[in-house]
Amino acid sequence: EEGACVAVSIEKHRLASMLRVPMRDLRMLEPNFSNSYSAAILCRERCIVLHLEQVRLLITAEEVYLQDGRNASVTKYLPELQRRLLMRKLKLMDS
Repeated sequence: EEGACVAVSIEKHRLASMLRVPMRDLRMLEPNFSNSYSAAILCRERCIVLHLEQVRLLITAEEVYLQDGRNASVTKYLPELQRRLLMRKLKLMDS
């Protein structure tokens, strides 16, 4: 279903290979290294790597991967993210 949240566990190396991002980009999203990066937006071939304080995302044309989907500082954005993705898809279908 479009706009649905699904919990998945993907190994970092597999995710890096799938999205064609360097491992250093994924390391930037890890809590241990997040002190080095207060904010970063990286555009890669297949995704956008986004790190804004507690929110850490990998955004593709079809999906959004959250680092920690159970964290309250992240989950408060999920309804709005779902709504916007669904609206975008409906606009594209109408075109």
